[in-house]
Amino acid sequence: MSDLEDVLELMHTSTGRWASLRMDGFEWRHLKTFHLAWEHHVTELRKRRSVTVVSAVRFERVEGGEPPEESLERWRVWLAKPDKRRAQFQVGDEVVAAVFFGDWWWGWSPSRGFMTNDGAPNHSHGFGPAEGLIDHSGQIASLDLRVDGRSTFLSRPVFRVTVVPRLDEHDVFDRTLHMLGTGADEYRLVVDGEIGVLLRCEARYGGNAFRVIEADEVGVDEVFSQGTFEPELLRAGLPDASQQ
Repeated sequence: MSDLEDVLELMHTSTGRWASLRMDGFEWRHLKTFHLAWEHHVTELRKRRSVTVVSAVRFERVEGGEPPEESLERWRVWLAKPDKRRAQFQVGDEVVAAVFFGDWWWGWSPSRGFMTNDGAPNHSHGFGPAEGLIDHSGQIASLDLRVDGRSTFLSRPVFRVTVVPRLDEHDVFDRTLHMLGTGADEYRLVVDGEIGVLLRCEARYGGNAFRVIEADEVGVDEVFSQGTFEPELLRAGLPDASQQ
C-alpha cells in the first residue's frame, strides 16, 4: 500500500488498535493569529444565508497591560476499553478534571465543585484539547491529506501529514476542524504509525502557526491503578495537572 493508504487505514481503525491509552501534553496558542483565523472563519460563515449570528473572539488586557502574545496550557488523558475515560485540562487559571463511563460523567473544578449528569445523554462535559488528537474519524471526510513522509516522534514511528480543509457548503460548522483549530487554511499532523492517533496537530493561518496540540508522553496498553477512573476521587480536587 502507499503511505497515504497506510495513513487512512490507521486513522479509520485507530480505536481498535489499543486497549488502553494515556497521553500527556499541551496546547499552545498564538493569540493574535488565533484571532485572525477565527475572524476569517466568521467572515466565510457570514457569506452563508444560514448563518445569522456569530460571536467574535476577544482578548482582554490583563490588569491594564498589554494582552499576552501566547498561551500554554497542560492536559492529560487516560482511556480504557470499552468506555472509560478520564481527562484533566486547564480552563483559564483552573484545572478541570472529569471521568466518563459511557453516557455518565463526573466532573470537578475549583469554582464549580463536584458535578455529574447522572447518565443524562443531553448534558455533556468537555474532554479538553486531546479530543482532537484521539477522536478524529471525521478528519477523513473533512480534510485533503498529503503524506510528507515517515519519521519518529517520542521514539514512536509516525507519518507526517499536511492537510487542507474542505468546508462543506451544506455544513457551516465542522466539529473536526473546530477541535483542530478553527479558521486554519492548513494543518500539519503527526500520525502515530502503530495506533493511528495524532501525536501533534499544528493549525496554521496565512503561513503562521496559531494553535498546537501536542503530546509529550504516550503510554499504550498500560495497566492503570485502581483509582484512575474512580469518580469519588474527583471530590478531593486536583490542583495541578502535573500531579497523579
